[in-house]
Amino acid sequence: MEQKIKIGFNNEIIINQDSLKKVCYNLNRRENFLREVDFYLNRHYDFMPKLYEYNTDCNNMYIIIEKIKGYNLFTVWSTLSVSDRQQVLIALKKICNELHKIRSKENYQYIYLAEFDKYLSIILENNIIPNDNSIQCLLEMREYIKSHFYMHTCFQIHGDLQFNNVIYVNNDCLKLVDFEHIEFAPIEKEIYSIFRMADDPYSFINKDNNVIIDNMAFQSIKSIICQLAPDIYNNKYFNYNLFLFEYLNSMRWIAKYPKYDKYRNVLFNKSKKFVR
Repeated sequence: MEQKIKIGFNNEIIINQDSLKKVCYNLNRRENFLREVDFYLNRHYDFMPKLYEYNTDCNNMYIIIEKIKGYNLFTVWSTLSVSDRQQVLIALKKICNELHKIRSKENYQYIYLAEFDKYLSIILENNIIPNDNSIQCLLEMREYIKSHFYMHTCFQIHGDLQFNNVIYVNNDCLKLVDFEHIEFAPIEKEIYSIFRMADDPYSFINKDNNVIIDNMAFQSIKSIICQLAPDIYNNKYFNYNLFLFEYLNSMRWIAKYPKYDKYRNVLFNKSKKFVR
């Protein structure tokens, strides 16, 4: 018996007894789809499902992968004990360590600024922020990033490492899914994905998920990760780089949802301490 689930406006998941068929019906997402196919073809980790079949034809794009027997980590996180959460994040760190073994010498500053400029163009062309002072604030932040972005090694990261993309088998066994955002970037970008979920778990609830959120359980994620990765957390550039990814994400959402005040606060209030 098949079960069909819509995933946003881009994909559909068809679930069978032993496999999942992910169908990409939005051609604008073809690049992401091909990135995921490439990852399955060229990477073989114990923490990823097996790839059974794929098709990259624009008229029928899909992958068929192994169905992992487990639970969406997001839905069970609030039910875990304090010690279980610690153990789960230790297991997740081991997975990330495997991913991060592959490195790149790409200059991420150029990648970051290119994405920044893409959203800036959308904002300007659509008159989303008509205030001249606000536009000047964006331009000043761009110049600040250009001259201060701390460059360091780029690692292979999942790119969307929030708990809906983690399958919980048990405390010591996790699996990752949804590799369409796999990329090379500073590790802080990986951590930012998790911290954003920890700060606002309600925005990550899928409409098909019947889940109760324990805010304290999600807030604890940040302190546990900082304990598990002291070398990253204690780096003097950690909070600054983390904010840069928050800023870029805010630009992306403002370009898409112009009236979302939460992201305006990041662009025009939180950023002031960096550019003043």
